Amino acid sequence: MNYSEAVSLALAAKEQGFQLLYEESYKSKYYLALQYMKNKEAAEDVLQDAYLKAFANLKKLQEPEAFEKWLGVIVANTAKNTLAKKNPILFADLTENEDGKEFTYEVKDENPKNQPEIAEAWTAPKIQSNRSGEDNGDRSRALCDRRSILWRYVVEGA
Repeated sequence: MNYSEAVSLALAAKEQGFQLLYEESYKSKYYLALQYMKNKEAAEDVLQDAYLKAFANLKKLQEPEAFEKWLGVIVANTAKNTLAKKNPILFADLTENEDGKEFTYEVKDENPKNQPEIAEAWTAPKIQSNRSGEDNGDRSRALCDRRSILWRYVVEGA
């Protein structure tokens, strides 16, 4: 019996079709799962999940003769998804990008208030004169001096 006949039987809910599909493909798909999982029990779990997915979606198979290849894709994707869930890649663990170059954590912020290197050079807007028309230049300079002292205290720990 070939895969087309076995798929037809399985689609008709005949146990013989499912049994043949399983028996004919189990060994090669087990070794495929084992290559991904590197563990006998995990490979068996992946294979079980893959067969459940394949049999549940058997009616979506367009070419019954390609069952074994189709199942191989399901096994590989199931193994990859299982590995991704068990071993997530954390951003902090990345050391190289796709090109093999070292990954650097670099974020540029153009706002001078957020850049300590140039924040000291940033000055406050000039305070407007009061209602009497007097110049508040001395007050503005004192405010900048206080800001500078506070900034040095925060940055230098003085």
